[in-house]
Amino acid sequence: LERRLGPLFTAKSAEISGALRGVVYQLAEVLGSAPREDIKINFDRLSVADRKVLAKLGVRTGLHSVYFKGLLNASAIRTRAILAAIYHNAPSVPRRPKPARLAGETPIAIWEMMGFRVLGGRALRVDVLEKFAAIVRKSARAGPVAITLEMLSLVACDAQGMISVMGDLGYRVKETPEGTR
Repeated sequence: LERRLGPLFTAKSAEISGALRGVVYQLAEVLGSAPREDIKINFDRLSVADRKVLAKLGVRTGLHSVYFKGLLNASAIRTRAILAAIYHNAPSVPRRPKPARLAGETPIAIWEMMGFRVLGGRALRVDVLEKFAAIVRKSARAGPVAITLEMLSLVACDAQGMISVMGDLGYRVKETPEGTR
């Protein structure tokens, strides 16, 4: 476990402040990634030094997720899947999804313990979700968002699937003269 989930063990044994220890503890409880709203700390109030310490430990704080970047490789995800299945008493170990695979019957809690978020019925790896969300936010600054090939390739779905994913992120569909936005 220490070899496959090394960043988690390193962070748990690090000499860090109480607030950061709380973040690490909460991430350890869910195998290294969680929706940002589930972590009970106000990240905006962390000092610059605390943010640097988190970054050195490999913790990434996105708008939607907090996660250990080093726990998103194939080996770590497979180990996390086994542990999540045991923890949730699942009848089988979920397979690592291909990019943005449909989530299927696997419970959302297991996907999250594996390092994925379920949006629009698709399992998106948390780092891919953060990249996708950043592209959408940047595009939204100019007005209604047009679905691009880059967005479709990240989420690996068609335009209808994209509408579901974006809906789960809080965006609304709008018909414009240029098409659906």
